[in-house]
Amino acid sequence: MELEARKIEAEERREARRLEAEERNEARRLDLEVRKLEVEKHRDFEWERSRLGANSTHKGGEGEESTVERQMVRSLQLIPDFDEQKVAEWFRRFEKKAAEFGWQGERWVGLVANKLKGRALEAYDNMSAEDLESYEDFKADILRAYELRPEAYRQKFRGGKKRPGDSYLECARHLEQVFKRWIRSEEVDSQRALEELMVMEQFINAADKELVPLLREKRFKTLKEAAT
Repeated sequence: MELEARKIEAEERREARRLEAEERNEARRLDLEVRKLEVEKHRDFEWERSRLGANSTHKGGEGEESTVERQMVRSLQLIPDFDEQKVAEWFRRFEKKAAEFGWQGERWVGLVANKLKGRALEAYDNMSAEDLESYEDFKADILRAYELRPEAYRQKFRGGKKRPGDSYLECARHLEQVFKRWIRSEEVDSQRALEELMVMEQFINAADKELVPLLREKRFKTLKEAAT
């Protein structure tokens, strides 16, 4: 009886820890979603403001911008247009401007997001709320969008590690997100295509070291093409 009671007590403790972990993860997920919604709100605000006329003057007290919105507008006006030809240089100019004017780091993602276009905007639209939590991670994902994207996502997935502060569940979700991006970028749309991709990767890894860069650059569609 005593042994059985101990088993029950241990099981209850495990269940309590599991529930606590789920509650923490859910709270964190909701917080991240709120942050992404805030970024989206700032994007929508700027687009709507541009549509209505950025320089128009509001009449009376109606439609007055909040202090945060006024600060956002002033900040956005100081940021140069996003340059798809010189993405890394653009980020350096932005960061220099942000430091010069003392913009708070937690607002950098929102400020940059309002300026994105083209491939960078596409990458942003595919990001999760978690991706927007860190400016450095956000910037890295934008920069990767202008590299050979499938290879960049493959490397990010294969090199994935548990980040400080993450639970194992959060680590698993992050790896799953990166894997899905890799698969989408490779345009994998069937079980057969996924098998081909997995075997192709192992084939390239097994090739002579001097051939690996060439095989990755060629981006063969089938294993047969790569082998012949």
